[in-house]
Amino acid sequence: MDPGGAQEDELLALSSICGPDEFVRSGASPAGVFRVRPQLRREFTSVLKKGDRQTEHCLSFLPPVVVTFELPADYPAGSAPVFTLSCLWLSASQLSTVRKHLGELWQDSGGGVVLFSWFQFLREDLLNLLSIDSRLEIHCPELPDDVANNEESHQPQASPITGPTGPLLWQELVRYNEECKQKEFAGHVHDCEICFTQKYGLECHRFTGCGHVFCKECICDLMSIHIKEGRVSMLTCPAVDCTSVVTPLQVKELVGEEMFARYDQFLLQSTIDSMSDVVYCPRKTCSAVVLLDTDDTWALCPSCAFPFCTKCREVYHGVSQCRTRKDSLDEESEEEEEERGSSVSSPENKGGQSKPVVPYVPLPLDLDSRMALWKDYELSSKERKKYLETVYGRIALRKGLADVPKLWLKENVKKCPKCHIRIEKNGGCNFMSCTKCPTHFCWLCLAILDINDHGSSHFKSKKTDCTL
Repeated sequence: MDPGGAQEDELLALSSICGPDEFVRSGASPAGVFRVRPQLRREFTSVLKKGDRQTEHCLSFLPPVVVTFELPADYPAGSAPVFTLSCLWLSASQLSTVRKHLGELWQDSGGGVVLFSWFQFLREDLLNLLSIDSRLEIHCPELPDDVANNEESHQPQASPITGPTGPLLWQELVRYNEECKQKEFAGHVHDCEICFTQKYGLECHRFTGCGHVFCKECICDLMSIHIKEGRVSMLTCPAVDCTSVVTPLQVKELVGEEMFARYDQFLLQSTIDSMSDVVYCPRKTCSAVVLLDTDDTWALCPSCAFPFCTKCREVYHGVSQCRTRKDSLDEESEEEEEERGSSVSSPENKGGQSKPVVPYVPLPLDLDSRMALWKDYELSSKERKKYLETVYGRIALRKGLADVPKLWLKENVKKCPKCHIRIEKNGGCNFMSCTKCPTHFCWLCLAILDINDHGSSHFKSKKTDCTL
């Protein structure tokens, strides 16, 4: 048989059997490179050992064994292929063992073609030859005594190691495994657990912690809703009872730059709000973040340089006692009464008659109405404030509504029993869900509830007076 014809047939057969990532021929010459990825057991583990400590990671893929070959003119009958072997995770002695075994396979072929037999052996039986069962152990190399002793001399030392070893090799194996898993995921069709449509992996997102798969469109819409409402802690896997968290990098890839900027802002805000040693500048025109020193009773705003007392949030008053809002209002009340008294006995108007004193309208009694009035007064324009002061009285408004926000917060805002962030109840039932943890709890007694029965066992229990 013509050796050239046999070589050409074998190379053509390899090209048709192997994928473009597995076999590449060197032009029209009888040479090429094939990369063979060994088949692994279902539970194959890479183990990094350093002394008594070890770190494990499950692998589904190992980097390939690379065979660079050239076929002599008298191959296959007269000579074996000329080849070199390389592999990231095999030692020099292991490569020597594999090289020897490939030579034996050519001898056993009796002058027949052997490249595909090599390919099949490296894929199916390589790990058995090297006695690697389900664990690939990687040991951190220890420095020789002479190198360790000269470590501080900064003298250049010759090293026999040319490839990654120890932790670097282990990290490369993990990186390659994740890369191959992502490629495999992208090429398959998956069911979205939200819209129940089938889409390729390129259009889907898989949560790394749990493996649940959703299409990017659904996840993007869901995340955008949470971000717009400021519930950045709710960016978790939407599968039932799953708590896998989305990383900031994944959020950025899924929702885009503009929405990610809002997410980043809300995330920073929620973090600052949960810190006990951070407050905001009392100046309404500033409101910058100020870090408190627990040993001092004063703080300085880094933005507007406003010094204030950390207790009363007023301008810093040194060793003097904090001036309460009630004290200020009492003084203003006396001044206003004096002004009203003088207006009663004031000079007559142009008609020669005394100016009548119009009585003020009393403040509403219920808390919600007083809170609405407080918002109207505090957030309105100067003209609106003056009008409200003529109706209710300036001091009546400022003194009568001074404690309304505190009372309203006490009535409508409570702390989550788990993370202790403040939560406002603006309607609905007493089964609450924290937007940060998220923990489910009873609004009335703050007991943590089971989500599976929507808290019905708690509200139906005779041991509590709580109602849904």
